[in-house]
Amino acid sequence: MKWTGVRKRRYWRQWLLGASFAIALWIWSGGTAYAQLEDFNTFDGSGFSPNPATGQLDSKTWIVTGLSDGSMTFEDTKTSGDFARGTSNGGVTTGGVYAFNVGSGDMILGVQPGGSDFTPGTIELKRTNETGSAVTKVFISYDIWTYNDKDRSNSLNFSYSITYTTPYTDVPALDYATPTTADASPTWVKTSRSITITVSLNPGDPLYLQWTGDDISGSDYRDEYGIDNVYVSLEAPTLVELARFEAAVKNDEIILSWETGAEIDVAGFNLYRSANGANERTPINEQLIGPRGQLGQGASYAFRDHPGNGAFEYWLEDVDTAGVSTWHGPVSVSIAAAGEMPASRLFLPVVTHP
Repeated sequence: MKWTGVRKRRYWRQWLLGASFAIALWIWSGGTAYAQLEDFNTFDGSGFSPNPATGQLDSKTWIVTGLSDGSMTFEDTKTSGDFARGTSNGGVTTGGVYAFNVGSGDMILGVQPGGSDFTPGTIELKRTNETGSAVTKVFISYDIWTYNDKDRSNSLNFSYSITYTTPYTDVPALDYATPTTADASPTWVKTSRSITITVSLNPGDPLYLQWTGDDISGSDYRDEYGIDNVYVSLEAPTLVELARFEAAVKNDEIILSWETGAEIDVAGFNLYRSANGANERTPINEQLIGPRGQLGQGASYAFRDHPGNGAFEYWLEDVDTAGVSTWHGPVSVSIAAAGEMPASRLFLPVVTHP
């Protein structure tokens, strides 16, 4: 069983709908962004393998530790015992890894903890930076499902690391605990989690994500729980979707305007002018033009320039919070002398990287 991979090229937007969790990603980048979703819907609880058969999980990507039958390392083969308890609708008592059906065939990667199973234990995911660019931000979202049929509370907390052997960074904001008191009529209940983490990943670097479970309180048998719709998006530094960039003549001035579909980690914009056909670009704004947009919502901008008569080219530079620049343009426009017809040209996104 493999990840669903999505590559997003320039100027386009991707919508991810994972159960009831909708994420709008409007992205432009100098490289290629890379995102993956695991919904576990073909998982049948038959274990893990580096060459997974139908229904198994890829152990190059997913492993589980802390079971009475042992712990996994990446690329292990575990297709029996605690690692392969099969499918269930909930209400089991035998410890191990299950594909739980939380409703209408929606499968999750789940566990039934026991005295020597997953107390403590981990579910671990390995991702690799395949964007071809350095990555500084990673967006992660997932659903936690709980079948609260026992009077006991267990944790499922999130952490991450860029090196498998070094201590993981805990994210307390994502801590989760099952209820201590059992529900009178247990059903599967979902809780959604998401976060953007700051990392430093060069092309080819791994990123390790970890969900750690353990006992908290109570003395009864333990609830079943697990994860679903695990979405991980590795983004290149400059994230701007440019909808338009144009120049128009009004009397003796040039009105430069542009519109973004979305902005992520944008420090601001600069504008440059050159005489038509010249190589030199002259900055025309005295200070960085601050960003107004945000994820899922862009903004409109306008700037007035008074270059005198002649034909000109204009460039737009967006600068991200890491200081990385991306250039858009040029647009060509002219201010005519008396008796001549002025001209302007609309820019639809074409990007260069000097």
